[in-house]
Amino acid sequence: MLRVGTHQFKVCDIWDTIRLALEGGGMSEAQATALCMAYHDEPLIWHAELAAKILQAAVSGIPVDEADVKKNDSNETTTPQSPETSASSTHTAPH
Repeated sequence: MLRVGTHQFKVCDIWDTIRLALEGGGMSEAQATALCMAYHDEPLIWHAELAAKILQAAVSGIPVDEADVKKNDSNETTTPQSPETSASSTHTAPH
């Protein structure tokens, strides 16, 4: 994340971040790779901002719409920990 934020990244830092985000969103590995490859001819800096936003969302969470919070409250018996951001995408082992 630091390399992307300071513009000292390698090509694979950008494409791997985007590809893994696509896979995390449900796309198959082959589809995600093909989609990324379709954009390899464009200037890399065009995609660096997207990679940075993906990393920021992975670390900090993303804003949640009020409608999403109400929908989740009606579908679940527990409420979200924080209505301002989504839950962390990382899981920690119990101590």
